[in-house]
Parts: sequence; C-alpha cells; structure tokens
Amino acid sequence: MLRSVLSRLAPAATIASFVGRYAGLPLFTICLVLSFLPADSRAASGAVVKAKVDAHGKGDAHGKAGADSADPDAPEPEEEDAAVVLRRQEVPETADEIVRLYLARNEDLVRLQGCRQRPKGCTPGVQQAMLIRLEQAKELMDALEQRARKRKDMRAAMWRGRFAFENGVRMANSAIDVTDPQHRDVVVHMRSRARREFKIASDWLSAPSAMGDPDACWYLGRVWGEGLSGTRDPDIAAKLFRCAAIGYRVRGDLAAAVQSFQRLTKLVDPRHPMAAEVYARVWADDSRSAKGRSHGSSGDHH
Repeated sequence: MLRSVLSRLAPAATIASFVGRYAGLPLFTICLVLSFLPADSRAASGAVVKAKVDAHGKGDAHGKAGADSADPDAPEPEEEDAAVVLRRQEVPETADEIVRLYLARNEDLVRLQGCRQRPKGCTPGVQQAMLIRLEQAKELMDALEQRARKRKDMRAAMWRGRFAFENGVRMANSAIDVTDPQHRDVVVHMRSRARREFKIASDWLSAPSAMGDPDACWYLGRVWGEGLSGTRDPDIAAKLFRCAAIGYRVRGDLAAAVQSFQRLTKLVDPRHPMAAEVYARVWADDSRSAKGRSHGSSGDHH
C-alpha cells in the first residue's frame, strides 16, 4: 500500500528516495513524507494508530499459526518479526518514559526498513507494520508536546527541542551528501527543512535553557553559535555554553562540562571573565580535572 501511494506522489517520493539513500530515511523524514499523503490514505493508516507490539516484538501462537505459507502476502520466514500481535498503545506518564518508548518505536521502524534491501522488497504485512510504528511514534511525539505546553514540563520541552535539533542535523548532512546537480531542488528543500527544524528546536529549548537545563543550553548554544537557524550570535551562544558547563558540573558530568567550556573558549577569549569563571568552577575539584580533560578531549558527548 505504501509503495503504491508514494508512486502517485512524485515530489514526496523523490525526497524520500534520496533521503533514504543518503541518510537511512530517519523517522522525522518519513513523517514529512507521510504529511504529503492524501486524507483518505492517512485515514486508512490511522485505523491502526492505537496499537503496539508486545514486549518481544513477535506474534503469539495465533499470529504465527494464521500465516498461510501459500499466501503470497504472508511474511517471509526472515520477516517473521513483522507478523506482530497489535494492542492499544499506552502512553507513559513521564517525559523520559515517553522518550524511551518513542526511541523503541524508531528502532522497530529502522529494523523493518531492512526489507528494502531484499530482492522481493517489503511485503504488505511489513508495510502495514511500518505505518503502525509511524503512527505510534507520532502519537508519542504529540504526547511529549502536550506535556511541554499544558503541564509546562521542562524535561519534555528539552526532549522535543533535542529531537528537532537532531533532525535538523540529519537533514543538513543529507543535503551535503547529495552531489548530483539534477537533484538541486531536493537539496534546497532539505536545507530549508533543516533550518526550519533548528528554528523549532530553538523555540522548544528556550524555556528549559532559561531554567538552567544543561542539555537545553548545550543544544541551543550550538544553534546560536553555528548559525544553524540562519542567524549567528556568539554572545548568546557563549552565555548558553556557560550555562551548560556549570549545569553539567553540578550534575557531576565533568566530561560534558569540559566540552561545553571548550565550546565557550571558541567564542570568547580564554582570558575573558566569563571563561575564567567557568574554568574555575569546572575545575574546582583538582582531583578529577585530569579525568575530565582526558574524556573531554575525545569526541562529542552528545
């Protein structure tokens, strides 16, 4: 069903095919393509929104026995995991629990997409399972947004902003990877979408960063420091990395605090009063400073 719908939607199918080729078709991109679907197609897939897989992602005895080997639409043996028993999805109460379930749905979706690499492609059963995971993930993202808006849950707002930031990074990287001049329109769309995602990230991260959340300060600092949403402001970014460094140090994450300090010193002179203050607070415990330097010098903690 999914393949036949996409075949009728040239712009969306073009974007999806190249993003899938160059970036593994991340969940947010698939959601973007799904938004192009006509109302009747979305309604058909919406019938399975309130469902979830069991703890092991496999069907029960009824689901396995019901698959007729002579049925051409039945899942292949290696696709047995796609023949799942569906139940109503229970949305968790806390932001972190919602995020854990959301990431699990994302992992399920990536696993199911492995059928694209097989000679026979994706069976109708697997396509349906992919749509189910998409709708479940969208439901969880909506729940996260509701917690952030209505309950003023700063943790939920941070996660929503972080997901938008990471999606913007994927979109921007995908645009870089597409080098064929014939696909210039796709690149322009990806870059525009990336900037839009970074703007969404800024909106969601503003409140938790103002409350001193080090994760929100880190991601928002990168948006302003690198000009990801279209505007670069080193002064705002420096203050955010100060917030991140101090917050991580209080949390006990010395490696993350060191990385935030390093970002700060790329924006202001190391002799600047702000840099001197952060240095003193990050390395307040000399017994742990050597460990912090060794961890902070290798890679990005995010």
